Amino acid sequence: MQSINQRIYFLYGYRVEYVHKHKRLANEKGLDIYQSALERLYDDGFKIEQDGSIYIAKLIEDLYHERELLKKYSKRPSYLGYWDLKDIHNPHYYPLGDASEIQEEMRKSIISSSCEQNDADINELIYDLSDREIIKHNYLYQDDPRLQAQFSPSYCKSLRQYYK
Repeated sequence: MQSINQRIYFLYGYRVEYVHKHKRLANEKGLDIYQSALERLYDDGFKIEQDGSIYIAKLIEDLYHERELLKKYSKRPSYLGYWDLKDIHNPHYYPLGDASEIQEEMRKSIISSSCEQNDADINELIYDLSDREIIKHNYLYQDDPRLQAQFSPSYCKSLRQYYK
C-alpha cells in the first residue's frame, strides 16, 4: 500500500504532465489563460504588478488547465489535502517557489486590492476566479453541448470543505 506522500507525489507528476499538455492545447487555440487571469485580477481591483497578483494568476492558470483532474481526484479521501491552497505544503506551490513567501505575497495583494476583504479566504478567492476562467474559456468542450460552461467542472462546488 502506498503512503499518502507517494500518492500525492505521483499525482503531482501526472498533474504536471497533464497541465503542460493542456497549456499546449490552449496555446494552439490562441488562449493565454495567465494573461486572462491577470486581466480579471486587474478588473477586480488587484495591482497586477505585485508578486502576489502574479502568483494568484499562475495558480489560476494551473487550476484552469487541471480542471479535469478535479473530477477524477476531488472526492478521493487520499487526495483531499491536494486541494487545500492554505497548506504551505500544497504541491501547487512547488513550481512557483517558497510557499510561505508566495502566500505572504498573495495576502499583500489581497489586502491592497480595492475589491477584496483583508480576510479573503485564499481557497475561495482562487477557486472562484478559476471557475470564472473555466466558464469564460471552455475551449475543450465548445463542440459538445452536453459539456458546455454550465456543465464544466467547478472548484467552488467540488471543494466547499476548504473554505473558511
